Amino acid sequence: MSGSELPPLPPMVVYRHRPAWLRGWWRTDLGVWLADIYWAESRTTGVPTSRYHIVERRVPAEEIGPIDGQDYTRVPRRHTDTAR
Repeated sequence: MSGSELPPLPPMVVYRHRPAWLRGWWRTDLGVWLADIYWAESRTTGVPTSRYHIVERRVPAEEIGPIDGQDYTRVPRRHTDTAR
């Protein structure tokens, strides 16, 4: 598979001093912005190799920071509907 056939990756942000991918923005009914992010985290198993798992979080937008060179223009923006 060539690089041009790969789907685009979400842009990266910084969350608690670690890189994370930004999947989307959510605006609550109160006007607070949240960010859907995920990252790979290693889990030491006691053997020489580590295993990785994906951690997903929805965090307040002010807790993340931009990374130079990332394009955030295509990140989806959604509104949470808590009235349902």
